[in-house]
Amino acid sequence: MKLADTDHTESNFFSTVLHNPLFNLFSTLTTVVSIGIVFLPAFADFTLGQSRFLTSFDRWLMIYFTLEMLLRGLSRGRRWGRLSLLTDFLVIFPLLWEAAVHTVDFSGMIPPEMIGGLLVYPGINLVKGARILRLVRAFQFFHMQRQFGLSGGRIASPLKSRFFLGISFFLFIFSLSAGIGMSFLHKRLTEVQKNLRREMIENQIRIYGLLKTYNIFSSIILRVQQTGENENYDVYDIKADPEYVKSHYSYGFDYIQLDGALPGASVQVSFRDLNKRQIQLELALLLIQAVTIFVLLASLSFYLDRLIIDPVERAARVAYLRLNGEELESSHVAQNPATEITSMINSVDELYRKMRAPRKRLSQS
Repeated sequence: MKLADTDHTESNFFSTVLHNPLFNLFSTLTTVVSIGIVFLPAFADFTLGQSRFLTSFDRWLMIYFTLEMLLRGLSRGRRWGRLSLLTDFLVIFPLLWEAAVHTVDFSGMIPPEMIGGLLVYPGINLVKGARILRLVRAFQFFHMQRQFGLSGGRIASPLKSRFFLGISFFLFIFSLSAGIGMSFLHKRLTEVQKNLRREMIENQIRIYGLLKTYNIFSSIILRVQQTGENENYDVYDIKADPEYVKSHYSYGFDYIQLDGALPGASVQVSFRDLNKRQIQLELALLLIQAVTIFVLLASLSFYLDRLIIDPVERAARVAYLRLNGEELESSHVAQNPATEITSMINSVDELYRKMRAPRKRLSQS
């Protein structure tokens, strides 16, 4: 008996924490920061060290999401909805995938050259974008708190919760599947373009020489070097000096160095524009998903409140007052627009009036 009481107390404690406004505000800010980290690489030029820091910071944020998911599980127990559980797992999937890859890699089953492709796969930004679903939960919480007053109690509409979470989850899954397919196709196209760019630069060097090729393709060539008895030079743009390339470019991914097209010739070819285009495509798809979910849920919230929730809540309050002795013949629910809900409420009001009629005649006699 004591153990059961303890479990009940712990459940109440976890539930109180999860429905505390300050906790939800912190959780929402954490979600917004994590979404910002996903979008930042498309707008800022980070060094390799800064990129590693952001990746590590994002990993810690997902660990926080995992702890919050466990807290929600302890609070709800068997009442933890399947959609809510699937949403939480989808949010932390990148962390689980990374842990699985490193675990298998530790056993030596994955070739070293495949690790990078498994960790940075096409559509990774779309998968990380699943954290926008956390904003659905936050939006509903603060919307209801604003309507009923700021408090730590559980104030939410179960109907809207299911609608919001279900529709946003399935819409995101559908668009995620389509987005990942497009990302894979675009990635394959990018790899073909990289190979073509490499072959084109090599052919142009053999035909026109190193300097002419650099002048023609200076936007995609970072540096050309020539060493030999007759010629020795090192040419690069000031915006892509060797120190900048070393600190901002990842060899083999952002650029490669081609040697041997001519004796003593060396050229660094950039792929960064192609990589950035891949990121921008995924983030554009993610942004479309977010805007679509927001517009759909906002319109759904308006119509749910107007057509279902507000009339039903008013009818429920009238029924409660009737049970406590109040003589209310009508619920006074707005009839425009007329729906099945208003028809049902009108029928209940008519039934109440007919049930009161015999008692009214007896009291008059």
